[in-house]
Amino acid sequence: MGLVIWRGFNISVPDEWEILQFSKNFEIGSLLFADRYSFRFEFNWNRLSGKPYMEKIVEDYLLDLVNNKRIKNEKRITLYDWKGFEGIVDGILTSRFGKWFEKESCMIEGVFLWDLKRDLDTEENVLTSISTDDIFNKRRWKAFGIDLVTEKDAKLVLCDVKPAYCKMVFKSKKCEETFERFGLVNFWLKEDYGKWSKKRIPQGFTVKKTSEKKLNDHSVKYIFAEGYRKFRRLSYQSQTWLCPEDKRLYNLIITKKYSKSFEEDSFYQKILCCNKMEIKI
Repeated sequence: MGLVIWRGFNISVPDEWEILQFSKNFEIGSLLFADRYSFRFEFNWNRLSGKPYMEKIVEDYLLDLVNNKRIKNEKRITLYDWKGFEGIVDGILTSRFGKWFEKESCMIEGVFLWDLKRDLDTEENVLTSISTDDIFNKRRWKAFGIDLVTEKDAKLVLCDVKPAYCKMVFKSKKCEETFERFGLVNFWLKEDYGKWSKKRIPQGFTVKKTSEKKLNDHSVKYIFAEGYRKFRRLSYQSQTWLCPEDKRLYNLIITKKYSKSFEEDSFYQKILCCNKMEIKI
């Protein structure tokens, strides 16, 4: 089973399932998982102002499917505190479950799409793995090969996933954070990654300090710059390293209100690349 952490929720799914579609919306959205053959699982969230009556929601949804003749062989089912039903929906054997998570004020739906019969073990393993994630007023995300920590109020504004590349951008009241993970580094990086990182500094910013620090066999290179964006004076901080374990290049950029604090120790390690690196809170 592989762990995915998205929008404050931990989800463990079979290793062969991958995220095929995702939502950035904090209030309502979904993750769709698929294997090489078909969609397998939908993880849906809906942030509500108060706790809903799950039995009524499930009953109304099932009744709507029945009235519109979209379901056959329907049956109500329960797994621990997950309420749901199974049936052949639009020609596909489906089991759908719902549960309220008070900590995130979210109604969560887990929808499984099966070939011939339900895999009860997989169903139970996935549903019982779903939990809220909260670490010291921060929020952890883990998907597409990136394992990171952001500010608690940070919203995902960009997620760009390509072969051998992932970029996630978060905005909070405190700062904007950009997390990047690059693969196939030997094929495209033809210079020192410190110089490469320096070339990516936005126009209008001036480098004030560069440094390098050894962290558990990882050579981390820092750049501290300042400049202006839309008439606002900002601090620009980047942290770049090549992981000797997985051979991938990691880059973190934090842009925030101007600050004179340019010390490496205040630049917390916020991406986990391998078991030799620690995320610091």
